[in-house]
Amino acid sequence: MSSPKRLIVDGVEFPQIVQFPKILGAVTSALQPSRLIIGLLMVVALITFGRVWDGLALSSVHPDGLEAGRWDSETDGRTLQMVLRGALSQFAESRPLTEAASNTDLKTGDVLSEIAAGYREKRKLITDDRVRDNFDRQYTATVASINDARPLGVFEASAIYAGQSVHQVVAGVLSLDFGMVLSGVERLVVTLPSHLWTNHHWFLLLYGLLFMIVFSVGGGAIARMQALQTAAQRRIRLGEAVDFAMAGWFRLLVAQLVPLLLTGLVLLVIVIMAVLLLVPLLDVLGGLLYGLALAFGFLAAFLLIGYAVGSHLLVPAVACENGDGLDAMQRAYAYVVTRPLHLLFYWAVALVGLALGFVLVSLFAVVMLNLTAEMFAWVSGHPALNVTGGFRMFDLLHTADPVAGAWHERWTASGITFWQTVVVCLVAAYVFSYHFSAATVVYLLMRLASDGQDIEEVWQPGMIQGTTVAVSHRAEGTGAGDTPIGSG
Repeated sequence: MSSPKRLIVDGVEFPQIVQFPKILGAVTSALQPSRLIIGLLMVVALITFGRVWDGLALSSVHPDGLEAGRWDSETDGRTLQMVLRGALSQFAESRPLTEAASNTDLKTGDVLSEIAAGYREKRKLITDDRVRDNFDRQYTATVASINDARPLGVFEASAIYAGQSVHQVVAGVLSLDFGMVLSGVERLVVTLPSHLWTNHHWFLLLYGLLFMIVFSVGGGAIARMQALQTAAQRRIRLGEAVDFAMAGWFRLLVAQLVPLLLTGLVLLVIVIMAVLLLVPLLDVLGGLLYGLALAFGFLAAFLLIGYAVGSHLLVPAVACENGDGLDAMQRAYAYVVTRPLHLLFYWAVALVGLALGFVLVSLFAVVMLNLTAEMFAWVSGHPALNVTGGFRMFDLLHTADPVAGAWHERWTASGITFWQTVVVCLVAAYVFSYHFSAATVVYLLMRLASDGQDIEEVWQPGMIQGTTVAVSHRAEGTGAGDTPIGSG
């Protein structure tokens, strides 16, 4: 009888076995200045185009937000007109707009300008400090009541809703409330697009396309930075990352659009089949074909659910492989199907990283904003400082008290507001930077789990597009069995 053999293990390299902590590395890598700059440019582009839309289109969202539905011009309009007329009678009873108020539909912007001018005129005549303070509080409350009654722009309401959803996800992770996390993700991924499609479909289509273009260029650049840092421990310059994204922007965009276009085509087929029910006699054929319609419905559901779960892998797929959009889609959906539990676990880890990173960045932003405000208020009681302070980690978009003093005081307040807005936008830029950084690591780990391809293998110049095979190998006719050349 042979003696049992013993296997001696000198050591286990746990970093090579347990890979998911690499995702949490995106918490700090997303803070790199080059990535924050790209994220900030993305935020500025999205805000600029959104405000242009709201400026050109009529505000049509209920003051309570997207979930409250559309603005009712009759019922809600009467409420707003009452508020506006009350504000004019209180602060601008001697000004021209007040005289026409009984016969005219007042505009919110015009009324705010009128009551601000009337407020400044009256305030100059008040000498008692306590009376002046009460008058200031009345003006602030009046402006707040107008803002609470006015309709919201579609972009404004969408941005508020998206911000609240992200805050809900982060709060759910921190409190270990899975239901809250799931609800926040559902609000962001399902409810928001559904509300926009029902009530503001043109905004969803046009702004959604712009959103994807911005994500293609900015996200592609950030994902490329993370891909090379993870695979080769190499940081590339901002210009190099942007050049890569600009050169492949169309492929990055196609990768995000193709699943949605295919879903639309499948749904169109179902609609055409449903038309049969409108024609006598042919409705029998429509009933017989309902099983086929269900098959197409299954395909549409698969495309949509796969997109909801795997769409975050599309941009990283192009950034890592430099392939086309169809290849990125094929990889993303294949990973969703073959390793769904792996992917869900990795997304859970990524959400933990998002919560940690958001808390870290928001804490610095809130302390910086409020501490600076306190120091300025300690030295000066300037009216423009009304717009400072009061920031909280989950309320960075708080509404500041209005400043309606002399022109130089209003300009001072505008300057302060601008820089505070930059800080808040940097927090949003971090969220974008983290999203693409973490998603890229998740893609590389999913590729390893599904295809067995090492995370160190990413496309670099000198390789065949869409592969990690050197161009010279193909040119020498070494065949398809060549060993891929990684980046390490």
